[in-house]
Amino acid sequence: MAWPSGTKASTTNCDQPSDLIANARADIKQNIDNVNDVIDTFAISTPTDGDLLRYSSSTGKFEQVAASAVSGFAHIVSYGATIQTTITQSGVVAPMTGTPVLKTAANSEVSVVPNDSAGLAGLIQLTPGTYFIESNKSPEETYPANKLPFAIGLYDHQRNEIVLAAESTGTTGGHMEALAGIVFVDTTTTLELIGKSSSTSSTNPNEVKYSVGANILYSDDSAGGTSVQKNVDLGLYFKIVKIA
Repeated sequence: MAWPSGTKASTTNCDQPSDLIANARADIKQNIDNVNDVIDTFAISTPTDGDLLRYSSSTGKFEQVAASAVSGFAHIVSYGATIQTTITQSGVVAPMTGTPVLKTAANSEVSVVPNDSAGLAGLIQLTPGTYFIESNKSPEETYPANKLPFAIGLYDHQRNEIVLAAESTGTTGGHMEALAGIVFVDTTTTLELIGKSSSTSSTNPNEVKYSVGANILYSDDSAGGTSVQKNVDLGLYFKIVKIA
C-alpha cells in the first residue's frame, strides 16, 4: 500500500463520445487501484471538531487523533489567583495551597490527579516523555514584610527533587519570576507546587499573588467614574508542551 503518486490514470480512451470502453479498461483499473490506495492510507472514523491526522509507522496509515494528543499542543494547568505556603518557618520548602485545574481538553499526556495519601491539594501528572513547562510571571505587588516567598517551584513527588523553580524579586515586594525549562519524565510522574518560606510568623503565611487586584477608574457616562478591579481572576498557570 502506498499513496498513488505518479500513477494517474490516462483519459485518452474515455474523453470522447466515440471512445471505446474496452480501450479504457486499463485506465479504469488504474483509477480503482488509486482510489483503494487512498482509502487504505487513512484510518478515519467519525471526526470531531479539531481532530488531526497523524501518520503511524506501525499501521502505515494516517490516523485520526484529537488535537490534545499531538506533541506540541499546549496543555494549560491553572491555580488560584493567590498561592500560599503551608508552613511559616523561614527557609523551609513546603507545599503551597491551591488545586490545579486542567483548562484544556483531557488527554493522554497531562492530567490533574486528586489528593494522595499525604493529603496534598492536587498534583499535575505527566506520562513519560520530554516536556517544556512555562508559567506566567506574577504582577508587581506590594507585600508586607517577609510575606512574599523566596521562591516557588515544581517538585517531583516521586523522586523528591525540585525540577523547576523561580525566585522572587524580594521578600517585601515585587513579583515572582516565571518558571521555565525542560523536564524529562521516564515514568508517570506527579508534580507538586512548593514554596520556600521567608516568614517566621504563624499568623502571616507567605503568599504570591497572580492577580493585579488594583482598583482602577474608568469613565461611565451615566454614573461618572466607577471603581473596578482589574485581572482579579488571572491566577497562576502553567503551559505544558510535550516536545519528544
